[in-house]
Amino acid sequence: MDIQKYSSDFSDESLRRGYINNILERNSYIHNFILMLLNIEKGGVIAIDGEWGSGKTYFVHQVKWLLDTASENIDGDIKTVLNSTSPKLDNIIGHKYKLFYYDAWKHDKSNNPFFTLLRSMILTFGGIDYFKKEIGFIKSLLKGASHIVKGVTPIDVESIFKGTKTLCGINDEDQFSELEFIEQMDVQVNSFLDYICEGQYEKLVIFIDELDRCKPSFAVELLEIIKHYFNHDKVIFVLSTNLKEFQHCIKQYYGEGFDGWKYLDRFIDIRLTLPIITVEEYCKYLWNNLSNDRIDDLAICCAKHFNLTLREIERYNYLIKISIQKAIEKRHKSNAFKDEYQYLYAFWIPVILAIKFHSSEEYHEFISGNNNSLIKLLMQVDKFKNSAIAFLLNDNDKSNGNHVIIQEKVEYYYELIFRGYYSKGVTSELRESIKLDDFRIDSGVKQNLINIVNLFSTWSVYDV
Repeated sequence: MDIQKYSSDFSDESLRRGYINNILERNSYIHNFILMLLNIEKGGVIAIDGEWGSGKTYFVHQVKWLLDTASENIDGDIKTVLNSTSPKLDNIIGHKYKLFYYDAWKHDKSNNPFFTLLRSMILTFGGIDYFKKEIGFIKSLLKGASHIVKGVTPIDVESIFKGTKTLCGINDEDQFSELEFIEQMDVQVNSFLDYICEGQYEKLVIFIDELDRCKPSFAVELLEIIKHYFNHDKVIFVLSTNLKEFQHCIKQYYGEGFDGWKYLDRFIDIRLTLPIITVEEYCKYLWNNLSNDRIDDLAICCAKHFNLTLREIERYNYLIKISIQKAIEKRHKSNAFKDEYQYLYAFWIPVILAIKFHSSEEYHEFISGNNNSLIKLLMQVDKFKNSAIAFLLNDNDKSNGNHVIIQEKVEYYYELIFRGYYSKGVTSELRESIKLDDFRIDSGVKQNLINIVNLFSTWSVYDV
């Protein structure tokens, strides 16, 4: 069981499937962004802004994947999408752009952003052996990296580069002064970038992701290093970050009275805000492996009500798969369950999971029987109400078209299960309906529901 299975899949296969099927309805945004990159004459810094969990990382991975793919031979399905999505990008095949992705958060355990970025690029573009004929500036780069690392971070340069200092003839006493380092790094990093691009690529696009999740010192220093040392006509930086949160990192670094928003203007040339995607379509994509459309609809309504982010929706979907998969007939998509209690549980579990995911306080209020306001709101949504009818009305009610009773019946079962009694008078219609139900509601039903939601039930399937 992979407990991180809810995380986004950035494999080539997943990115290709997402693009071919336009799963997130972002293909036009991907095309527009690539068109912007292709029309930038010199280097610069672009920021893709978006809330946490809004799909920024997936977006930049898709952009990188498409450009990487288009630089080689591409299949007919991709060509079709390139030609049918506005704006069309059929002209990008065989382009001369080189892409590099750097996860800042992954590297912020170091105190030296310059060193980690430089090392990542050297390893990505062939490693030290690839640059043997340019040993001069590689020697200078490593010498400079040794200088800024020593005394600042516990990173062991020797073990990280696995003997490359020896290869370059560098010893511990052979260090630049600080002034020499500043001058040399400016020259040598530019030489390094020239070497990557010259004769091969028109532009080098460097994606810097998760900057807003880094510790303030690493995030701010990385931003300044990008501007001071990697400012190159052929290099475009793309920062995917939550700028609202990132300005707080800047304030923590420079002081609360510092204007972090204005500070960002010194470094960012263009700010883009990633458009919000259609939550329902994304939910449908994630829930397409479940075997009951009604459960899908319940979960989608809950996700929309609580305005879950894409990342939260992935986790919520995963929890539903774990908790109720055994309650679903796997043979084919239908609403046929093994017994009446499975209908009851199938209705309540997505709701309770969503409340628990959203708020611990609201969850405890709900299972104590003290707050059914969410149910009243959701019952006003046709998709949710229709699922309640499918799960909670017996065959007699359905055949007679007695759907008006569903609101009262949902409230009745909520109070009976979570409070232990129904606080209102039972109408004659409700009395006749519940007579035909095969539900024996006692404290065991509530406990079973809680166990299922807490993933400690025999219903739980952990190999999903």
